[in-house]
Amino acid sequence: MKKYPSFKIDFLGCKITVIFDKDWRDIARKILKRPLKTDDSEVKSNAMVIIFNQDYYLLSKQSVEYSILAHECFHLLMWIANDFDIHFTANNHEAMAYLLEYLIDEVMKIKKVKK
Repeated sequence: MKKYPSFKIDFLGCKITVIFDKDWRDIARKILKRPLKTDDSEVKSNAMVIIFNQDYYLLSKQSVEYSILAHECFHLLMWIANDFDIHFTANNHEAMAYLLEYLIDEVMKIKKVKK
């Protein structure tokens, strides 16, 4: 598979690969090693987050709206929190907000670089 840009969350030791490509659904199938589900949002969405073998992927077409990418970054945040047993509470929401901000900033940096 082609090499795509990624970034790390150092304190958690995880990497997020960001894929902006007109054929993002085909790439998602290759990562998942299965067809996309036709009965839910996998085929109807404009973007998606995949967690496969403890690797995180955010996939989308290049022309997707920023609000959709922020939406997907929230899904990414929740998957990371779940995988690292981080509970979202009134006592840690500021830390979660900073992490969400970091995810959005890094995804947007990659989006602006890709032409």
